[in-house]
Amino acid sequence: MKAFLQRNVKGLRIIKAIVASLLGIMVLIDIVLVMLEQKGFDSFSWVVRDNRSSLIWLTFLFGGLVSKIFYNRKVDLKEWEVSGFLTFMVMTILLFAFGQLIFQYGIKVDTEYQFMLLVSGAILAYRAWPQYSQ
Repeated sequence: MKAFLQRNVKGLRIIKAIVASLLGIMVLIDIVLVMLEQKGFDSFSWVVRDNRSSLIWLTFLFGGLVSKIFYNRKVDLKEWEVSGFLTFMVMTILLFAFGQLIFQYGIKVDTEYQFMLLVSGAILAYRAWPQYSQ
């Protein structure tokens, strides 16, 4: 891994620059939207804060994808990898439906529950959706 990183230093710098640029653009857009609030525009952070109950699937999905990207588990036993993906997808769809019901009844989801959804998405992605080695 170290040899790969040393060979691709230029490519890694380009990737870091692109990711940093995208983050900067997102922050600038959010600042502009906050300044345009009087004209009826909502910022990203306010949309997520106000619709937290209906977006519980997004929190779960984010936790799972972060786990899959940074803490990927490799196993030697070859199985059908799509089964883990389908398990994760079904859970995301169920949370989407559940979030819509919660939103209709006006129930607020607190930060503690959001954190539990984030961690449970990470655990499910780590356990049920491993990367099978070739």
